[in-house]
Amino acid sequence: MAQRKGRRIALLVASALGVALLILGVLIWSGVFSGSGEQDPYTTAPVTNLGEETEQQVEEDVVVQEKKTTTEVTIAPEDVSTIDIEPMDITVSYLKGVGGFSFEVLRSASGTQYVEFRNESLAGTKCTDDQGVFAAIIESPSASEQETVDKTTDVDGTTYGLSLSADTCTGDPTLLAEYQEAFSAPFSLLKAIGE
Repeated sequence: MAQRKGRRIALLVASALGVALLILGVLIWSGVFSGSGEQDPYTTAPVTNLGEETEQQVEEDVVVQEKKTTTEVTIAPEDVSTIDIEPMDITVSYLKGVGGFSFEVLRSASGTQYVEFRNESLAGTKCTDDQGVFAAIIESPSASEQETVDKTTDVDGTTYGLSLSADTCTGDPTLLAEYQEAFSAPFSLLKAIGE
């Protein structure tokens, strides 16, 4: 009885091994001999464009190039004012002519340091405890904070993100847009204090 059971197990193992080898052989054979000239629809082959481009390709190339090109705004130095945010050791530039504002340096729940810029004239009645925040500059924004960032710039190896408030709370969207433009246009001039 024990010999019969041993033979059955050996026969089952040999059969399973034979089926596995047969499947492996079929897979290898189909891979080697499938050079029928037809391209596998699930793989992509590199395409070299050696001459004529279609109109669609030209349009796609222009769109990609436009995305890569950043428009540099030239701002006359006499049109810019600055304010030092000492706790963050940065100097923030903004366009002259914008009204008064206040700022407060805060930390997020994750520990990220940021500065909020506010104007009481921008506070609306639609949102609870609206303080008229029109912009914030975030130091080293995390991946989740990157979603709220409109622009970034690097200062001495540290990334700063400019986050502009939505106009859903303010009572004066036009004034909000003016404040945001005043901080957004010269954002690339952000620098460390004393530079």
